[in-house]
Amino acid sequence: MSQKQRTALITGAGQNMGLGVARHLAAKGIQVIINDIDAARAAAAAAEIISAGGKALAAPFDITKTDIALPAIAALEAEVGGIDILVNNAGNAGHKATHQIAFKDMPPEEWDMYIGVNLYGVLNCTKAVLNGMCERGWGRVITISSEAGRAGLDINVSVYGAAKAGAAHLMRHVAREVGPYGVTANVISLGLMDNVPEEFTSRIVKTIPMRRLGSGEDVAAAVDYLSSDAASWGSPDRRCRSTAVPMPSDASERLGSSAQLSPQQVCFVVEDVSAAVAFCEERFGWGRSTSSRPRLPRRPTRPGAVRS
Repeated sequence: MSQKQRTALITGAGQNMGLGVARHLAAKGIQVIINDIDAARAAAAAAEIISAGGKALAAPFDITKTDIALPAIAALEAEVGGIDILVNNAGNAGHKATHQIAFKDMPPEEWDMYIGVNLYGVLNCTKAVLNGMCERGWGRVITISSEAGRAGLDINVSVYGAAKAGAAHLMRHVAREVGPYGVTANVISLGLMDNVPEEFTSRIVKTIPMRRLGSGEDVAAAVDYLSSDAASWGSPDRRCRSTAVPMPSDASERLGSSAQLSPQQVCFVVEDVSAAVAFCEERFGWGRSTSSRPRLPRRPTRPGAVRS
């Protein structure tokens, strides 16, 4: 997607998914600022992009510390003439190793390594760029979140999920506040990615429609759209409407999953009704006639109300 020359700050972009996003945006002609807590990693990533013909700048600093992040981003804005796109990508447990542990067993001193990067990092970086974006009348804030922030999971990531949920809800409020200035704030909620160990994902991959894990390229494509002029109307509240589409009777067999999928109990939750119907038509072979489409549950009528 073609874009005008702009500058993007990507946090946690020294490796993995963040670096994939940075490469993609740089290939589109966007100047990228590579943030990473590891200075050598940030420098190597920036050098790689420059050697490929892109424009890049290394910016190693700790996004979890307000007294460090805000002045660092202010200095960057002065150097590059403003940050147009912010990708809040840094996550997991920051520079510490992520480990799964039930909340009842987690020591309170471990909470901050998840809340710091996944919530305070987003707060700090978003706060630092918003005024400039609003003054210039254009800006894109994109926060990488997780399904752990949308739904409760039984994989012992409760504090991580709580922090992701907080950051996602922050974007909903920020989108309302800055939309009139030409600035959008959006969230990309990820499922399992290809940096997760295979022993943890082998069973779950069978329940994913595309039968594979997500990649940095998948995320980069979504960021490309949300950071473009074409996404000027998008915000979390405007674009997302959750709808549950009942599974067909043979959904478990077609998905190749185990008997844990009960058609009577499980619904396929999507963000857009038309996308849900299109998915079901393609995946489950439902025809395009109204008689073969699933009937979406109707909201109950209030006493005395006239149903349209």
